[in-house]
Amino acid sequence: MPFLLGIPALLRFLIGLVPLLIGYVASFIARLATKTGLIAFALVALITTTVTLLMQYLAEVMYNGLPADFSHLMASVLPDHFQACINVIMVTRISVFVFDLKQKFLDYANRVI
Repeated sequence: MPFLLGIPALLRFLIGLVPLLIGYVASFIARLATKTGLIAFALVALITTTVTLLMQYLAEVMYNGLPADFSHLMASVLPDHFQACINVIMVTRISVFVFDLKQKFLDYANRVI
């Protein structure tokens, strides 16, 4: 039975870690809600909206805005899954742009603090 004597000390130690963990999570959430975090979120939302609208406009022009013969001609000339390829290229370029922007924000935040 002596091995059970350390359980209250272990529980006290674990209970002492709970406020530290809550404080760490709260500070992490507070850092996310700073001005830099809000600006980054707004930029990512703006870029996502722009990509979505551009893809919708591309699909609308290719399928609805052109005469039927020209649309069939484009469909026969363009490779299969052309829209998916353009989407992947745009998303990749925008991802690189957002990553560079994130690095600039982090450098700026480290310089200010």
